[in-house]
Amino acid sequence: MNTIIVKVNNKVETVAEHTVVLKDETPTVIKAVNRTNYELLDTTVNRAPNNVVTKRVDKNLHISFENDGQGPDLIIEGFYDNADSALIGIAEDGSYYYYLPDTGDVTDYVTELQMGEAQSQSLAGDSQISPWWVGATEAEGFAALPWLLGLAGVGVAAAALGGGGGDDNDSAPVDTTAPDAPTDIYVGNDDAFINAAEIDDNGKVDVIIGLPDNASVGDIITVNGIKQKLTNDDIENKNVTVKINAPAEGEALDVTASITDAAGNESDELSETVGIVDTIAPGEQEDADPVAPVVALSDDEAGGVSASEFENGVQVNVTLPLGTVAGDTVTLTVTPDGGVPITVDYEVTEDDLDASIGNGVAIVTIQNNIEDGITADGDYSVTAVVTDVAGNSSMTSESVNFTVDTAPPGAPNIAIGNGDALITADEIRDSQVTISIGLPDNASVGDTVTVNGVDQQLTNNDIANSTATVTIDAPLEGQSLQVTASITDVAGNKSTAVTVSATRDTDDAPEAPDGVAIGNGDTFITADEIAGNQVDVIVDLPESSSVGYTVIVNGVEKVLTNDDIEAGNVGVEIPAPEEGAALEVSVKIEDTAGNVSPTVTANAVRDTTAPDTPLAAPVITDNVDGNGDPLDPAETIANQGITNDNTPGVVIPDSELANGTPTLLVDGVVVPAP
Repeated sequence: MNTIIVKVNNKVETVAEHTVVLKDETPTVIKAVNRTNYELLDTTVNRAPNNVVTKRVDKNLHISFENDGQGPDLIIEGFYDNADSALIGIAEDGSYYYYLPDTGDVTDYVTELQMGEAQSQSLAGDSQISPWWVGATEAEGFAALPWLLGLAGVGVAAAALGGGGGDDNDSAPVDTTAPDAPTDIYVGNDDAFINAAEIDDNGKVDVIIGLPDNASVGDIITVNGIKQKLTNDDIENKNVTVKINAPAEGEALDVTASITDAAGNESDELSETVGIVDTIAPGEQEDADPVAPVVALSDDEAGGVSASEFENGVQVNVTLPLGTVAGDTVTLTVTPDGGVPITVDYEVTEDDLDASIGNGVAIVTIQNNIEDGITADGDYSVTAVVTDVAGNSSMTSESVNFTVDTAPPGAPNIAIGNGDALITADEIRDSQVTISIGLPDNASVGDTVTVNGVDQQLTNNDIANSTATVTIDAPLEGQSLQVTASITDVAGNKSTAVTVSATRDTDDAPEAPDGVAIGNGDTFITADEIAGNQVDVIVDLPESSSVGYTVIVNGVEKVLTNDDIEAGNVGVEIPAPEEGAALEVSVKIEDTAGNVSPTVTANAVRDTTAPDTPLAAPVITDNVDGNGDPLDPAETIANQGITNDNTPGVVIPDSELANGTPTLLVDGVVVPAP
C-alpha cells in the first residue's frame, strides 16, 4: 500500500505536512493555504509521482495518484479561492519540477481548470532549485500565472511541453524524440473474432496494445480517439488495455493506436483489423430459448462399459444444437466419482452435420489412456459443450452417468441332475432335465446366465441361493447330453464357458435284494446283536449286483465292493430301536446310473431282557427209566435227567406261567407248543 506525503511550502519553509494512504476508499481532505507549493512525495520510491490526475470540483482540487481518475485520493478544499498555488515534486534526477498538463495547453494547467474538468499533469518544464513558493511578478507572459515564475523566461506552451528557451543552465534539455509505434493490437485470444464473452455489458471491448521498449509511465496511448495514460503496470506488462466501442454483429473492428510522450512527441500510428463480431453461440435461436447439446451412450455401453468395449474407448454420441457448423469444437467434461475432471475435444466435421451420414450427431471417443482419457474401472459422468470458432459456447448438456466395468464374472459350476454324469428316470420330468448352475461370488442380480444358448437373468433368489436352475430337453436313452454355461454381467463382460456331459440311463433297474435279515433273522433283536446301539442288517445280494452299486437300508448307504459281491451279501449297520419296540427296515439297491430296485422289508422286535430265575424247577416226566426200560406207570425223574426219546413231558410251575409263555428248547431247537 503506497503512501504519499504532501508538504505545504511557503517561500522559505514547510508550513504543513499531510499523509495520503492509497487504496483507501476515503480520500484525504486538507485545507488550502494561500501562496504555497504543494510538494508531493511517493515514499515507496522516495520521489514525486511522475504524473497525477487533477480535477476541479467547485472550489476544490481533486487529485488522484492512481492515474485512473476514478476517484480522488486527495482533496484540497478552497484551492480555487486564490489560484496562486502550484503542485511540485522532486524528479528522478534530483531536481524539482512543476506538474504541467500533458496536453501542453495553457487552459489545462491546474490553476486554469474549468468547473468539472479533469486533466493529467506530469513533472515537466524547467528544473527548480527548491520546492519553495515563488511570488508573483510582472514579467512578460507570466502576469496571469505568477506560479510559473520559476520557468525563467520560457513561453507558457513551450514550458508545458518540456521546452526551455532561456539560457538558464538548470533547464532540462528539449525532448524531440517520439516514442516508437505500438508493437501490436489484438482483442481477446487474437483469433480474429470478437465473441460475446469479449464484449462487456456496456458494449465495449478490451483492446490490448503492445508497447515499445521506449514507452514510459505517463505517456499517452490513443486508441480510436480514446486517450489513456500509461502506468507502471502497463510498462511492466509491455502492453496496455483500452476499452473501445464494439461494432455491430458481423462487422469488423478496425483499431488505430499511437503513443504520445510527456513532451508531446507522437509515435507513428499502428492500424489493425482485430476481428469480426460474432456473439451468437451454437444453439441460440431468435425469439426462443437456447438449445443445449444432448449426450447419450450406445445401448450396449449405457448399462456399463465392458472390457471389450473399453479397448477402443468409450463412444459418446453428442446431438449437435442448431447453429453448429463444421470447425466448431465439442468439449466433453468427464468426471470420475470423487475424482478430477478431464476434458476431451472433438472438431465437428461436415459428415457429422450431413443428414445422410451423421444426422447432426458427433461421435466423440473418450480414450482409455492416461494422457487424455480414463483408465480405471468406476463410475463416471459426462457433459458436452459446443464452442464455435469465435469462442461462443453453447449451454452445457445434461449430465449422463456411466460405469466402466472390465472385470468378468467367475466361471459357473454345472450339475446335470444330481451331478453324477448320469441322467436317471427320477431326474426327468416332462422329458426335461434340470440343470443347476453354481454361481461365483461376484455374480450380481441382472447378470445373464447362458445355458446351451438360452439366456436367463439372475434374480435375488438366485444370488441368495448361489444357484440358478434351468431346464432343457433330456437326451434319448443311452445318449449323452452336453451342457455349456457362462455368465455375462450387465456391462457385457463374459465369464469363461464351462462344459459338462451326462448320459441318460433309465432302463434295467437292479433286481431286489434276495433276502434281508435283522440280526440273526429270528424277528428278535437280542443284546448280543447290538453294538454301540447299532444292529447289523444282512442283505442277500442278487446275482445281477455289481461293484459300485449302492445298498440303501433306511437311508443308510453302503457302496458294494468286490468282497461284498464274492460273499453274496453285505451288512449295513443302522440304529437299533428302543427296548420292546419294533424295527422295520426298507432295503433297495441303486445302480451307478441311479436306477433303483424294488424295495424289500423286514421286521424285528428288540428284546434284550432275560427271564427271571425260576422259583421252582419244572417237572419233567418220561415213560422210560434211566436204562431205557418202559415204566408203568410213568416215572417222574429229576430235572436235568437223561432221556432217550423225544416225547418228554414238562410241567411248568404256575408261578412261572405268570411271567409269560415259556419256550421249550430241545437240543437248542425250539419245540412248538402242542
